[in-house]
Amino acid sequence: MLHSTVVRFALAGLINTSVSYAIFSILFFTGVSPYFSSASGYLVALCLSFYINKIFVFQSLKFSTFRLAAKFLTFNFLMLGLNLSILHSMMAVFGVGGYLSQGIALFCTAGLSFIFYRLIFRYEE
Repeated sequence: MLHSTVVRFALAGLINTSVSYAIFSILFFTGVSPYFSSASGYLVALCLSFYINKIFVFQSLKFSTFRLAAKFLTFNFLMLGLNLSILHSMMAVFGVGGYLSQGIALFCTAGLSFIFYRLIFRYEE
């Protein structure tokens, strides 16, 4: 069961990351700051991610949607902070370009997301 969950999570992550990175790239290309571009992409993908992970990946029915959403949002705002910290560090400290920095930040947060989403979206017992 874990294997199929990992595959579904990877597929959902590919969709969410593509949406997030596309929004980041469009905004950043048009001159919007990398931080606002990153946060905008992240927030749009966040809405999509909640439903994809709840229904498709983890098939969660255990908690009310409000309680589940509160946990999901709390965790993801922490992940957004981590994402922006990595983005800033890569650009300001290491001199890496914005596109690559955002790609690295997204990659770094993906593994943590899987671990915590498994805790948030527990299977019906």
